[in-house]
Amino acid sequence: MKLYHAKELMGTIEDVGMDGLWMIGNLTLISSADKYKEMLDFLVDEKRNHVDPPYPIENLEGWSVEDDAGIMKEIIGPPAITNNYSTIAWRW
Repeated sequence: MKLYHAKELMGTIEDVGMDGLWMIGNLTLISSADKYKEMLDFLVDEKRNHVDPPYPIENLEGWSVEDDAGIMKEIIGPPAITNNYSTIAWRW
């Protein structure tokens, strides 16, 4: 699978599974994702998760995943990326 933001490739996702309502997988980001790392860190920071994100709405929306059949599906909000950018969780 592939992770996109606004039609720009951010990385690849492997070993996809489910955890409740969440899809999860192993993530490999590419350099185009570097500009979003600060925001992604903010979004999973438990000390700040009650604060509105100080990022443009364009950065928070427009995330999607392309499956192995080439079908693009929009995800709900930005993905949760943890473990030094190696694990991803998202919802459809």
